[in-house]
Parts: sequence; C-alpha cells; structure tokens
Amino acid sequence: MKKIILSVMAACLFLGVSACKQNNTTEKFDEHSIATYHNSQNSLDWAGVYRGIIPAADTPGIKIEITLNWDGTFVAVYEYIGGDSITFKYSGRFTWDANGRTITLEDMDKSKFPVHYQVGEGVLFQLDLQGNRITGNLADKYIFKQEAWFTK
Repeated sequence: MKKIILSVMAACLFLGVSACKQNNTTEKFDEHSIATYHNSQNSLDWAGVYRGIIPAADTPGIKIEITLNWDGTFVAVYEYIGGDSITFKYSGRFTWDANGRTITLEDMDKSKFPVHYQVGEGVLFQLDLQGNRITGNLADKYIFKQEAWFTK
C-alpha cells in the first residue's frame, strides 16, 4: 500500500514540475503591438460631446465644448465666461497618435487654445504643450466629461 501511495505522489510531483516548465514558443510583443490591441481609439466609445470649464487669468473661466465624430472630424467651442462672453469656434479634423491614446485637433490656432488631448473612458484630458497630463492643484479643471455619445 505504501508503494502505491509513494508511486502516486511521485507521479503527481513529476506532472507538477513538468507543467511548470516554460514554453519557449510563447509569442513576444513589443510595446507598439500591445498598444494596438487595446487602446482608447479601438476600445472606447470616444465619439461624442465633451464639456468642461478651465481657469482663465482675467475671467471666471472658459467654457469648452469639444465634439468628436467617428469620421475623424471635430468641432470645438471656447466661450469666455463673464463680461463680453467672447466665443471662438473651430472645426476640422483630428488625428490619433501612434499608440491610439491621444488626439491632436488640426486646423486650430495653437497659440490661443490647446490642441492635444488624451482620450479616457468618458473623459478628455487636456494636455500641456509638451503633450503631458496637467498636474498640480488645478489638474482636475482640465478634465472634460463626455456628456453625449454617438453610435457608429
């Protein structure tokens, strides 16, 4: 009886060790190929209307509404709050970066308004001039919430 139990234990140990052996045929992915499998561009319902209010130096703020369409076009409206309530409206095309995470609004006056945004789940993060997320005490003011969704 002891021989049977020892034989069964040895077989289980052998099977356990051989199951842990590495398989040398696993696929290898580089960063770019991983990004193309799951990213904002191909995994999120990003088309829609995003709204927020960013701080401004000489007014209570700037209301922003950015509409992203499935066909790669956008409409961006910037309205200065208070006083004369000046409004700027831009439309054009936007492009995705190679990783499918951030967009650039083309045909915009880059000296007046930001053109780079990171696309998240139901949000747009305004990026700084170097393409980085804005940090600090006011960082949450540069996040626009998606308030309407468009279906394909």
